Amino acid sequence: MAGSSPTPEPVYSRKRRSLRASFAPNRRPHLILPDGRHPVLDVSLHGLRIRHIEPVRPELGSHLNGTLEFPEPRPPLTIEGIVIRVQSADVVIEYAEGVLPPDWVMAEVERNQSNAAGNGGPKG
Repeated sequence: MAGSSPTPEPVYSRKRRSLRASFAPNRRPHLILPDGRHPVLDVSLHGLRIRHIEPVRPELGSHLNGTLEFPEPRPPLTIEGIVIRVQSADVVIEYAEGVLPPDWVMAEVERNQSNAAGNGGPKG
């Protein structure tokens, strides 16, 4: 049909286009916020998801500042972001691309893919 525009891509498929890495419990970084220390469940170049079980939850749209501590020898990073999802035990924080070192994120993504294919290193 002449003049018809393409069907827009559903939002849910755009949201998951970014590569993400998940962490085994013994390899999780932690995000230190004013209300405590929270394990990082997964990361991407644009955001991270933390386990947050404190009784007072961050509000959707609120700005958070914290420090990301890594399990391996890597200096801590300051993280500033906006809460984009609050669930019963998880909080998702979006930040600007480049906040996390892209080489570290990509190495974690590759580790996940390798482990999923059965080629990964030690199981923890």
